[in-house]
Amino acid sequence: MIVIDALEQVDRIHGVMGELSAFHRTHGFFVDAVGLETAHLPKGWRERLVPVSNANTRMKTGLCLDPGDLAASKLVAFREKDREFVENLLTLRLLSINELRLRVEGLELSEPGLARLLSWVDAMEGRLRTGAEAP
Repeated sequence: MIVIDALEQVDRIHGVMGELSAFHRTHGFFVDAVGLETAHLPKGWRERLVPVSNANTRMKTGLCLDPGDLAASKLVAFREKDREFVENLLTLRLLSINELRLRVEGLELSEPGLARLLSWVDAMEGRLRTGAEAP
């Protein structure tokens, strides 16, 4: 997921690098861009942006969401594919359950919405400890 300040860039990115694009067919993955007005991100996310610059980016620098911020944002949508994505981050130890909990607590959501996500995080913590089925 890429978070973009300008809405016209969101459509452009979807066209060039989105699902079913030539980029997707060539590289085996696609870019899902969302506008800032759509994304739900935890407080402080801008300070945690991760710069990425290497030969694969032609030495251009992209700013990527921190894994915890990305995971919390994806959980807000609460789609099965987003929960699976976050579960994989946790299982592969690319994100700790404590960091995820902190990021979820930093989201500006209604009390019921926040409680739903924290309940999922608690269930996932128990599942990771016991190796049980995902919540």
